[in-house]
Amino acid sequence: RDRLRSRGLGDVYKRQYVMDVDEIETWLKGKGATDREIACWFTLAINEISARYGAQFSTNSLVVYFGSKSWYQNLGDDPNKIRSVFTSAEKSNFDNFGRKRNQYCKKLGISSGAKEYSYEDFNYIANNFAY
Repeated sequence: RDRLRSRGLGDVYKRQYVMDVDEIETWLKGKGATDREIACWFTLAINEISARYGAQFSTNSLVVYFGSKSWYQNLGDDPNKIRSVFTSAEKSNFDNFGRKRNQYCKKLGISSGAKEYSYEDFNYIANNFAY
């Protein structure tokens, strides 16, 4: 499998194919990720897709995390509206990542929002679990 690791979560945004969330989940577990870290990975992956299109985030941890990335350019776009420009693969990945994240958040008894995680959480995930 192609596993790009040049930046972020492995250039999830560039993938022009639908990623297998069960394969990602298995890979994360094999790397020793906890359930909370897996939920965080999927949360970050969802937001990274939007960030690549210039989404403006309101959650402080995402503002700080993506603001620290040289490739990120805040274009002031609402993350919910950006979805209209996603490729079909990105839309599928966004939806599939969201479903998997929601499963973990429900299991953990936490909300599915990014506010559950700090900048340090996102940075740890990106540095230790680049798929």
